[in-house]
Amino acid sequence: MMFPQKKKKKVDYEALNSSLMRIPRMDVAAARSLINVGVREIYDLKGRAPEILFEEARLKNEEIPRRPDSLFSDGRVLC
Repeated sequence: MMFPQKKKKKVDYEALNSSLMRIPRMDVAAARSLINVGVREIYDLKGRAPEILFEEARLKNEEIPRRPDSLFSDGRVLC
């Protein structure tokens, strides 16, 4: 009896091991987005406007929704 092999989930080890993950409630996808826009360390966030970081991340990744406040962390839409 042969069982089908389960596909392994891809793990972003760079984001998981980054210092950004020390921020409470930091999501791996959010850490990846910050790394993609050039933020490697927590101190790189100092003086950066969250709105500008968000727009830079959206330019790099089209899958990020337009309004960050329109989604909850579990994907529900705020009306």
